[in-house]
Amino acid sequence: MNILNIFRKPYLSTLFAMLILFASCDTYENDILESDKSIKSNSLNKKSSKLEDYVANHLITSSNLETLLLNEDNIDITILENSSLYFNDIEELKLMLIEAKVVKVNEIADLFWQIQSNTNNFLINSELKQNEAGLVIEAEINRQFDLMVLKYTESKSDCASSCYQSYQNADFRCRRNMSIALAASAVSAFFTFGVGTAIGVGAAGTVFLICTNDAVNDWRACQANCK
Repeated sequence: MNILNIFRKPYLSTLFAMLILFASCDTYENDILESDKSIKSNSLNKKSSKLEDYVANHLITSSNLETLLLNEDNIDITILENSSLYFNDIEELKLMLIEAKVVKVNEIADLFWQIQSNTNNFLINSELKQNEAGLVIEAEINRQFDLMVLKYTESKSDCASSCYQSYQNADFRCRRNMSIALAASAVSAFFTFGVGTAIGVGAAGTVFLICTNDAVNDWRACQANCK
């Protein structure tokens, strides 16, 4: 039978047309699904990149702040510990630092303000809620600190090297906890008080100073036992 005669029959022509349409629709839907997957993947990659960049910047700023605090010789720990976690503006923060006998008031206050501003900018451009923001930022801080610990871990097994490695690990923990506390305060300030708020040192700064001092003392005691 001539194949053309078969397709001239109305019902077979209709069936053939429906099969072609179905195949075309199926291909189109698959293309849409693949495109949707690609868009979602790109969106997740962008969010991950923004989080990674924010935390990397946060760790640099936190490290600069920690260095300045450690170089202050006469800080009044009691005033620092009992100070407010949040201030209406940077001038209020500076007044507290002056009262706590901080020398580099402007530099330290500016770094606190920078931490808050960086956090505000990150959160404004994200869709994270407060609890979610705190969790993902803390996880990323831990991830980046773990990479730093691996980078600076030595394989030497002599007593002095072992003491120094223990000191480095303790110092990393002090700095990591300080960075997490600063980020948590900045996130809380953003969601609770708005973008004009400045975070303070508070108990987190006091704990950091005590923590690093303990790490140094433990290192010295360890070295003394190596002799």
